[in-house]
Amino acid sequence: MFSQPAYLFLLLLLIPMIGWYVWRMHNAEASLRLSGTSPLRKYALPTWVRHVPFALRVLAIALLCIALARPQLTNRWQSESTEGIDIMMALDISGTMLAEDLKPNRLEAAKNVGSDFILARTCGVCRREFHAMSAHRGSHRISEPLPSRGVRHD
Repeated sequence: MFSQPAYLFLLLLLIPMIGWYVWRMHNAEASLRLSGTSPLRKYALPTWVRHVPFALRVLAIALLCIALARPQLTNRWQSESTEGIDIMMALDISGTMLAEDLKPNRLEAAKNVGSDFILARTCGVCRREFHAMSAHRGSHRISEPLPSRGVRHD
């Protein structure tokens, strides 16, 4: 089965390509004319070797056309419903978090509370939770994104 079988029609382009090659080989003349080739026969390659590059090109184009058609192992779809919780934690990492009103400082205290929270949530009860961390200092950046579960959020 193919996901895009219309791309297999591109294989028809190989027919004129092969035809042109056969016509060119049939009408080819030697570029080096010698009165005798007997001294060179011991260095000569088999005649079929000259067709290998063209055969490899044809094979590459054929495989590309097949790849564009996207072969599929099966055409069955399987639906699966899951339940879970997505948790996103935001952490301020600006200079104010280095204040030492908490020991050792606010940033380390926030990291410890976040770690304890995640460890408490993964005690074996909540196996389908996904956690993410967002750190910001003036501008926002995602440190640890939520793993993709194939769910689209439109």
